[in-house]
Amino acid sequence: MATTMTADALLVDAGRMAPPDPEVPARPRRRRFTVQYKLRVLAETDAAPPGSIAAILRREGLYSSHLDAFRNAGCLSRG
Repeated sequence: MATTMTADALLVDAGRMAPPDPEVPARPRRRRFTVQYKLRVLAETDAAPPGSIAAILRREGLYSSHLDAFRNAGCLSRG
């Protein structure tokens, strides 16, 4: 059986919530990736079985274009 809240109970619950912070940064900051981080992600994706690279990218919050940029950045010496 589902429980329902009355309008008064909803108002009481809403009163307990903290108001959202109105302060917004003037300009968002770009993420910066260290060489060690880039090398770790590249090594992990290179060793990953086919089909699991997308899961690594989602976990790290990256796009596939990041991998290309990491490789082109020169942090990985190609032999």
